[in-house]
Amino acid sequence: MKLPFLRKSEREDPLVVAMTGARLGDRVVYVGSRKELFEPLAARVGLSGQTTVVASDADALKTAAERDGVLIDAASAVPMDGSYDLAVVEARGPWQRELKNLLSAVRMGGRLIVIAGQPRNWLGRFRSPAEPSTPDTEIARVVEAGGWTAARGIGGRDELRFIEGFRR
Repeated sequence: MKLPFLRKSEREDPLVVAMTGARLGDRVVYVGSRKELFEPLAARVGLSGQTTVVASDADALKTAAERDGVLIDAASAVPMDGSYDLAVVEARGPWQRELKNLLSAVRMGGRLIVIAGQPRNWLGRFRSPAEPSTPDTEIARVVEAGGWTAARGIGGRDELRFIEGFRR
């Protein structure tokens, strides 16, 4: 009999990878600037996939990611070529206006994940109070108004919440 505390723990995927379902070889377009969220996605899709980060400071983010050993593509606007499997957007700033562009970027049957909330950092309880939280149902309503279907909250942890929509 093996005692549970003597077993090797299996490596747990980073939360953003587990909640988005990103896989090796996927093409991901990410709208936002949080390295702690897009770098694990880029690492998961690997060299056979592609992660394009869309941000106003995309070139600086690409340089910083390369310093961390992560390869990404950078863009200042959403590439609307319909070839991406997954779109991920941070619910910060005017994120709603990117929903229609992301719809054009993602192939039929592709998915959108909206990440809401502030990720916990090493300071934890010492950081400033978070902004009032928008309910998942309200974010889902905005996602559907942007042309995505079957939007719903799919869970969360560590003060992050994930809302999913589909392109049909």
